[in-house]
Amino acid sequence: MWRALLDRGANVCILCKDVRVIHRYGQFIDLSGIDDHTVQNLQRATAAAYILTDHGPLIGLIHQGAAMSHGKTILSPGQLELFGCRVHNKALTVTGLDTYFVTPNGFRVPMAIQSGLPYVQLPPPTDQELSDSSIPHVYLTSPHILGFLLS
Repeated sequence: MWRALLDRGANVCILCKDVRVIHRYGQFIDLSGIDDHTVQNLQRATAAAYILTDHGPLIGLIHQGAAMSHGKTILSPGQLELFGCRVHNKALTVTGLDTYFVTPNGFRVPMAIQSGLPYVQLPPPTDQELSDSSIPHVYLTSPHILGFLLS
């Protein structure tokens, strides 16, 4: 199931129930969106996702996101690209190319366009998948705080 949206309008990843929060920081941020709707006091967090790639599974680590208890995860292509991911999220009908992103380590993660929007599969990893040393753990975003998160 294609669950996590890649949204170029998002300047930070929003970590929801379809990923697994593995660390919470002691800082909180507010998110604002359409029509000045604001969600306040979201804890900064790191989440893990089990991702199938062209080289097999990996555990994707999404740092410096905003943890929410409901909704669907939203990945910020800008935050991914800032850390070195290459995001190709234009529809096949526009570019003639598949939609995907490439991690800084070279893993290619497929995406799908649904209703004109790019999505990726990001199920939360099980305890067994997290502890399996044969599954690489790959950073998708920077573990260091980004200034725009606190402004």
